[in-house]
Amino acid sequence: MGGMTFLFFLISLSFYALVFIAGYRTYQDKKIVPFLMGLIFSVIVGLSLKYSLQIPRPSYEHLGLSKWDTYGFPSMHSLLSFYAGSYLGFWGVLWAGFIALSRVILKVHNVLDVIVGALLGLFLFYAFSNSTFKSINKREVVRKIIHFIVAFSLFLGIYFLSLFEFVVFAVLLLLLYAFALYLPTRRLYNYVKRKEKDLGAIYLISGILLAYALFGRDIALIVSIVMTIGDSLSPLFSILLKSSEKKRCWQSSILASLFVFSALSYLYDPFVALFASLTFCVIDYFNKKWEDNILLPIIIGIIMVLII
Repeated sequence: MGGMTFLFFLISLSFYALVFIAGYRTYQDKKIVPFLMGLIFSVIVGLSLKYSLQIPRPSYEHLGLSKWDTYGFPSMHSLLSFYAGSYLGFWGVLWAGFIALSRVILKVHNVLDVIVGALLGLFLFYAFSNSTFKSINKREVVRKIIHFIVAFSLFLGIYFLSLFEFVVFAVLLLLLYAFALYLPTRRLYNYVKRKEKDLGAIYLISGILLAYALFGRDIALIVSIVMTIGDSLSPLFSILLKSSEKKRCWQSSILASLFVFSALSYLYDPFVALFASLTFCVIDYFNKKWEDNILLPIIIGIIMVLII
């Protein structure tokens, strides 16, 4: 028993050493900002999935350790090891592989926990190692923050208000936003807009209001969560990750879908979350002609009606 416990702490020490060495190497190569951003998002994605799915890990009792972390999917050690180890090349990935394998040998994770964690780590490395943070579009960032506030306000309205009260609230919010676009003094919107006024939030309000009218309160809540998280995060991830402004970034669509899946899994059934997040990912990446803020609520609403 004592040998297994010692091995557990030795592997944990090796894990922290791997992350530290990868961070130091990226600092030397002047890539520390993308590395740290990816590391932060790796932790957020891993913990979001872990505590939304709540899949139990094997027992800790054989190691003589207190069971402080009940959930095991995905393996955070595997995720972060493969993310950080990939920055060190072949030997770093091999090191990460031994750490991941040890989690199964020590019986603190299942094989699936480790495999999914490793794949997520590799994906996040691929996304952030090619990132550029030198030309972030600040106007787009501000615009999407406004969209997040609008969508989250609608979610709260659906949750707390009656149908009539919500319709009144949504219409007032729509009129307020439309009025703001034409205010004589509009420093914020002069900063946000380019050549045209930003009508995205108006379409967003209309889309969620339409989803409520067509599919009812429960599905409208799901739609509002998808739009609050996906509509705001996917463009921001795209700004950070894609190398060309002319190309859609599939990594950002997948990454935003993971957050959508995590939020819906926490509030609803993972089966519902899977279909909603996949629908968002496909439309977000492939749609080029239609307004996403109208199309997404309708398509997701239809799919939710079919599976719920």
